[in-house]
Amino acid sequence: MARRKDHTHDEIREMAMAEVEAALEREPLSALSLRRVAAAVGYAPSTLIKVFGNFHYLLLAVAAKQLELLERQFANAASLPPKPALKAMVQAYGEFAIDRPGLFSLIFELRMPDEAPLPESHLELIARLLARVEACLAALLPRANAEEIHCHSRLLWAAIQGLVTLSLQDKLFFANQSISDLLIVQLENQINAIEARQHHHREVNP
Repeated sequence: MARRKDHTHDEIREMAMAEVEAALEREPLSALSLRRVAAAVGYAPSTLIKVFGNFHYLLLAVAAKQLELLERQFANAASLPPKPALKAMVQAYGEFAIDRPGLFSLIFELRMPDEAPLPESHLELIARLLARVEACLAALLPRANAEEIHCHSRLLWAAIQGLVTLSLQDKLFFANQSISDLLIVQLENQINAIEARQHHHREVNP
């Protein structure tokens, strides 16, 4: 086993996070433990506790890294017009889920002990992702107020999330259909429904 002084805390942090990422490529989250990760990187569990605080904060750090990577992709897509931007975001989200299902599941399955809330910094990361979606919808729906945009963005992403989750669980029951294509169909249906509702609202309340 490596001695504590062989690596800095930052290096141990990166090593442990990399091990979690690699492990989730091979096995489910339920198979991981602090002891297993510590053994894989050559340090005692107590060392990882000194670096992260506890196992949940190690997993949170890995999940936050994935959210940051997704947010960068969303930020790049945001330079496009609203509809192409939303399509690019949805495709990036779907590709991440299909390519790295273990890490994707980590983001949504992770629960803090004793029902403690997620840290504010983690919630802010999720809010930044959804803010990209809100900005696109706001551009598409200039007459909608902030509350309506907020609601539409959450409903839209809930539909996308549901489709991705069912796909990962092999419960879509669509033969010869790629998840990428299905996500775009779902997105277009959601946008059309939102725009139709806004048009109806304008006719009723000119």
